[in-house]
Amino acid sequence: MLARLPERLRAVQRATGIVLLAVVIQWIGATDHGAALLAQQPTATSGQKAPEVNTLMEKQPSVEGAVEISTGMEPRADRRRYRFEKKGAIVFRKLADCEIKCDIYQPESADPMPAIIMIHGGAWRHGSKIAMIRHARRVARAGYVVASIDYRLAPKYPWPAQIEDCRYAVRWLKHNARKWNIDADRVGVFGYSAGGHLAALLGTIGEEENPAWNARNPNPPAADEMAKGEVLLKNISPTVCAVAIGGAPCEFGWLDENSNVLKYWMGGSRQRFGEKYRLASPLEYVTEGDAPFFIFHGTADRLVPLQSPADFHHALMQRGVASTFRAVNGAGHLATFSKADLLNEIIPFFDKHLGYQTPGNVTAEDK
Repeated sequence: MLARLPERLRAVQRATGIVLLAVVIQWIGATDHGAALLAQQPTATSGQKAPEVNTLMEKQPSVEGAVEISTGMEPRADRRRYRFEKKGAIVFRKLADCEIKCDIYQPESADPMPAIIMIHGGAWRHGSKIAMIRHARRVARAGYVVASIDYRLAPKYPWPAQIEDCRYAVRWLKHNARKWNIDADRVGVFGYSAGGHLAALLGTIGEEENPAWNARNPNPPAADEMAKGEVLLKNISPTVCAVAIGGAPCEFGWLDENSNVLKYWMGGSRQRFGEKYRLASPLEYVTEGDAPFFIFHGTADRLVPLQSPADFHHALMQRGVASTFRAVNGAGHLATFSKADLLNEIIPFFDKHLGYQTPGNVTAEDK
């Protein structure tokens, strides 16, 4: 009994770390002060351990020489800064026991615009759309309609509720393209941490529903909800045209197979639910024809190993899918999320794959 105590204490530490991480990410994403404060924290240097809230790994795998580093993309000098209006708490999905909401950031434009769906992190059990507010405002000013979404959270709603809501959000946004002045053929997605995992799935799953999810889903949509429009939306493609992800677990082989750290979400350990973890892994679905990816990850991330998105990046490349990997030197999981300057590369990535808006007249306020 005593011999097992240290492992139990480590399990408690890991679970506590995930909860704390979700709260901090929410604060950082919603406030400039949070981002500025974190940016002042020291990053890892030679012989030092990066400051981090928690680790799910005993040791990081070596990826030296295995990762393609982005040379960087520069934002256009003539880019217009759009005025936008935020429309909050829009219900995009109604279920028997909850409503799922999003915030829409809508730039002023007479022409339909490309759209970006933003997905927050929080270990699939915490957080909300407000965590992405700084990113959403920046991307909206660049000329994209942004839909920052909520999704059902574990443990009340275990896997696969989260990806079902995200896929539904894509369909809903395309269905309402005219209302939100969106070009439904130019929809991308951006997510960080757990949100990055879900965004990666949106870029790789394809059109078909996964029958394995449906067979094991303990919380299917209510029959009356299906009668009110979900059948119609199922005829709309849930695929996206471009994906940017950061801090994202792209497979789960790095978790100890006996660890119950994600039990609240997956029901138990990998040893017990190996197939379930496999079917939740974006790496499992990579095929030629997937959406292009921009992947960024901190080299000092002690929560999600760098190897996970690196392997995903290489799998995309091997199948001929356009993928850029941006390793953020010395940055941990939280610090990478706070680096707003990464949007100087992410926005041009979306410009390339979704189509850049004509600058038009720039007002003094826009400059």
